[in-house]
Amino acid sequence: MKRGWSEPDQRELLRVPCPLPKLPGMAFLECYQFGPCRVMFSRDLFPSGVEWDHISVSCRDRYPTWEEMKVVAARLLPGREVIQWVQLDKAAPDSWLNLHPNCFHLMSRVGERVCPLLDKEEDEEAEAEAEEEAEATPWNPDSPLGV
Repeated sequence: MKRGWSEPDQRELLRVPCPLPKLPGMAFLECYQFGPCRVMFSRDLFPSGVEWDHISVSCRDRYPTWEEMKVVAARLLPGREVIQWVQLDKAAPDSWLNLHPNCFHLMSRVGERVCPLLDKEEDEEAEAEAEEEAEATPWNPDSPLGV
């Protein structure tokens, strides 16, 4: 099984005309062809002032592969630390719109890290707290677990 990033995909991400107009709330809309995949890339502006980069990747007769999703994300959002693969809430189907049956969505909040796992300072603080707790816990040689 492959893990992580593999050799770069040699297919080009070609800019093509968009089949849909830019919608209200979009700062921009760009469309691409990537092999058998159609790609729509927009920056969505929410009323709260938060901006999200939104990538939709679809194929005519199948779902996009993991490799295709990784390559598209890396090429359109280079250096972005957090990109979320979005599974919309099926409990509220009226709150979302998917125009293609074989489409996956990637979202990345503009200008902000949204994953606390990437916060190295928080990780270091949590690690120090765990070490302090381990030092404060007395060792019990009679216990099968040593505590």
